Amino acid sequence: MVPLYTPLLHHTLFENCSTLLGVQGVLCRDYTGSCYEFPSWTYSHEDTGSFSVYDVGQSHESNFNVSFFLRSLKPDGLLFQLRRATDVYFSVYLGMGRVFVSSLPNSAPLTAPIFVTTGEKQLLQVEVHHRQVIFEHAGLSYGIGEIPEVDVKSGDQAYVGGLPGDWDSDMWGGHYKGCLQDLRLDSVHLNVDAWNSSDEEEVYLPSDAENVQKGCVSDDTCKMKPCQNGGECTITFNDFTCSCPEEYTGKTCETRVWCVSDPCVNGGHCVDLPDGYECVYNATFENSAVHYSAAGSLAEPVSNIYMELRTRSENAVLLRASWGSDLLLVGLLDSSVRVEIHIGNSVEALTFTGVRRVADGSWHRVNISMAEKERKASPWVITVDGITDASSGPERTGSLGFLREKGAMLAIAESFTGCLGAVRLGGVYLPFVDDYKAPQPSQFHLAGKAKIRLGCTSAPVCDLDPCMNGATCEDLFNKFGCVCDSGWEGEVCETDIDDCASQPCVHGSCKDYLAGYECRCHPGYAGPLCEEDLDECEHHACEHGGTCQDGINMYTCTCPKGYSGPLCQWDYPPIQCGEDVQCENDAICNDGLWGANCTCMPGFTGSRCELEIDECESNPCRNGGSCLDRFNMFVCECPPGYSGPICDTNKQAQKRGIPWLLVAIPLLCFCVLILTIGLAFMVLTARKKRQSEGAYSPSAQEVAGARLEMDSMLKVPPEERLI
Repeated sequence: MVPLYTPLLHHTLFENCSTLLGVQGVLCRDYTGSCYEFPSWTYSHEDTGSFSVYDVGQSHESNFNVSFFLRSLKPDGLLFQLRRATDVYFSVYLGMGRVFVSSLPNSAPLTAPIFVTTGEKQLLQVEVHHRQVIFEHAGLSYGIGEIPEVDVKSGDQAYVGGLPGDWDSDMWGGHYKGCLQDLRLDSVHLNVDAWNSSDEEEVYLPSDAENVQKGCVSDDTCKMKPCQNGGECTITFNDFTCSCPEEYTGKTCETRVWCVSDPCVNGGHCVDLPDGYECVYNATFENSAVHYSAAGSLAEPVSNIYMELRTRSENAVLLRASWGSDLLLVGLLDSSVRVEIHIGNSVEALTFTGVRRVADGSWHRVNISMAEKERKASPWVITVDGITDASSGPERTGSLGFLREKGAMLAIAESFTGCLGAVRLGGVYLPFVDDYKAPQPSQFHLAGKAKIRLGCTSAPVCDLDPCMNGATCEDLFNKFGCVCDSGWEGEVCETDIDDCASQPCVHGSCKDYLAGYECRCHPGYAGPLCEEDLDECEHHACEHGGTCQDGINMYTCTCPKGYSGPLCQWDYPPIQCGEDVQCENDAICNDGLWGANCTCMPGFTGSRCELEIDECESNPCRNGGSCLDRFNMFVCECPPGYSGPICDTNKQAQKRGIPWLLVAIPLLCFCVLILTIGLAFMVLTARKKRQSEGAYSPSAQEVAGARLEMDSMLKVPPEERLI
């Protein structure tokens, strides 16, 4: 087997070159001789049948390999064949772009899994080893099967690229068309002519060859001028490419590209057709029908209806078409697609309704078509957004052939509010505007001016700002939706969310806030949700080595032997006055449930009142005064200039304030005394003056008094009149 390694291709001579570079993804052989590239040979150039035949000069036995570089676009053709006399016993050939290997004529061929006729140079190898066939390509080996044992002997013949003209090679794909390079049977080169190799190289030269051209040469594929409409032809290997003008496309520039000239106005989307173009629009309808006529231009009967719609109208008429008694009706019933077809003289119409709701404000693609288009009568099927929605089965009817008649009339959106996109009958577009002249023969034409708005627009549902509490209004096509801020809910975000409704607080009460809540924990609990039981033992006060046991908002002390009490602070058994406790300093001993204790006299402390309290411990004396501890009291010895119980009085400041007080207080008292005497004198003088002034007349007083006293008695009687 020949060793393989990474490719290296040289198109000119270089020093120390030993590989073929530039052929990506293939492998090539080691070479340790002089530096040169093996020549390529072209077979069937310009479709002339060619072949070369070699006499095998030595035995290669039953284990051998055939390897070569191949470049071809023709998917079929004979590559290599071994014959003994006239009998074929081993063939390698192309079929459908893959390599086939066969041995005896009646044995089934083996197929390699790789497509090799790509037009690029590729290194291939077919190895036979103990009847197993191994195909190698791009560094990968594929075991493709087993063949009957063959034995390559000296005197056999190897045919390359085809067979002589009067021989039948059709069963192997006919003549090979393409290039072969560095063809080897094991390590022996099969070359078409002698070449400048070393004496050490093993070479088989052909005993016969026909129409084999040196070098890898392409056919002149542009000589027949295949490019149409002004396209420029460029030769590639046994093929061509056409550089087309802007308005044409295709292999030979045969297809007109109408949309490159932007023929659609008012924002229409141009769609190229094989024979013309369409200007596709979205439009908004408000019960404004658009009428059409086909004028007999349709080439084929209509077997499918397609439309794009967006609406919130649950009941509507989308499409109506009629001619005589024939009728097509497509509409919405309770938000689902409904179809009615009446063809010919049938008594009953074909009526069926979908299930999916399409009146939701979103775009939907609706397709209504015959399930069996090749039959004269077939069930019809509704498909919504690519999913089958409903079928008319088992009822059947034919295609809508009446739409091809000149008198057939159509109308869309007779009773419909919403948007329509592309509407097609039998693939033919129903235009919303008539301001372009498309060349295709099959067309629907507007009958009258359509009262529609181009583009899909919704009612201004957000203009009145219906959403509350800072919410954002969303236009949902003829309907609004509110995106609520945190803490609000409801159709217009009018409701404050009760964040406490889920009872998030485990051991506590919940206080609701806007967009949040607060947990107020029961005693003994903590955490955001009051889920943590506080460990009251963390700061326990159990004495004498007592063990703390945590509880809810409390703890208990388990006392060691010899102690008792809530904090294990008392000896056990309880001590008693007189026997166990002797209170000092005239303290009173009291017996209790948990033992005796001493009530100390003022000035003493300690468990037995044995300690006198140091009243000077708190440093009560100020301004540098010295504190003298006394029984149940203290005395401060003040420094010069200070006095008071705690030396807080400044004597100098007190002296500076006394002269002013001595002058101000007597002066104020004297002024008040003078004012009081003056007021008393004025009051007495005024009284005396009133008593000595005026005239005294007793008679006048009596008469006046009599009148006053008798006034109520001396009244003139009323006047009497005689009638």
